[in-house]
Formats: sequence, structure tokens, C-alpha cells
Amino acid sequence: MPQPEYPSQECLATHVTASRYFLQVVKCDNKECCAPFRSSLKTVLPYGFLPLPLCVINSAGLNVASDDDEGHTFFHCFIWLQWCQQVPGPYNACCPIVSDFIANRICRVCKLYFPSNAMIIQHKRQMHPKVKLSEVPRTDQSGSQHEDRDR
Repeated sequence: MPQPEYPSQECLATHVTASRYFLQVVKCDNKECCAPFRSSLKTVLPYGFLPLPLCVINSAGLNVASDDDEGHTFFHCFIWLQWCQQVPGPYNACCPIVSDFIANRICRVCKLYFPSNAMIIQHKRQMHPKVKLSEVPRTDQSGSQHEDRDR
């Protein structure tokens, strides 16, 4: 039996959001690519994907919690959708098991997050083969850019 063809990285970037424990596959709005939506899901989830779990703490106002903050809680999905207009950062941002690896698993060119090193390597080879990563500033999980000192 022949192996099924693996989707292109362009297709994956449009339709898939992956994390260590969660995989979402959604339709896009391009009618040449995907069949039309049969529901009104886009009215509830305008970006198609569920928002990432966000740790917040209520001290001197509502703030995104850091790993050291005690007493943090997760936003309810629909409150999070009202609070933020787009889904920022990787889904594993509040997962202490992988927080040390997040910066290395975000593509420096297109800012997509990948849950494994193998996935990001394959993405870079197919989507950005001619980009010199030493010329692209590194972005950490908070969205801050800094120069690459490891090279």
C-alpha cells in the first residue's frame, strides 16, 4: 500500500496549530482549498482556532502570570476571546514542562510555534530554505526580540 502524501508546510501553517498536548486542524476561508463552513463557528472563533490557555493573575490589575507567580488562574475561553483580538504566542506558554524550550521552537521568520525540534527543522527547510537565521532576530515567548548570542 502506498504511503499517503504528507501535507505541505504551507498547508500545515494555514490549517494546523500544534502544541505538546493539543492539535487543532481547521478549514480556511479559501474556497479553492476547503469546502465552505457548514456552521457559524467563525462568529465564535474568528481565527478558527481555540485561543491558547492563558495564565493570569489579579494583582494591581489583570496581568499575564509568569512561572513564579502563585495564585494564577486560566482565563475562560470566551473571556479570552473578548480580551484579545488575536491568538498570541504558543499554546504551551503556560506549560512549565516545556517553557524552557519555547523560544527555540518558534520560527524566527514567520513566528509560528512548533511542539518539536523535528517539526521546526522540517518547516525551516521547506518554507525558508534561503533565509540565514543569523540575520533574523530571535523572538522569545513574550514576543520580545533580541540578538542571537549563541552563534
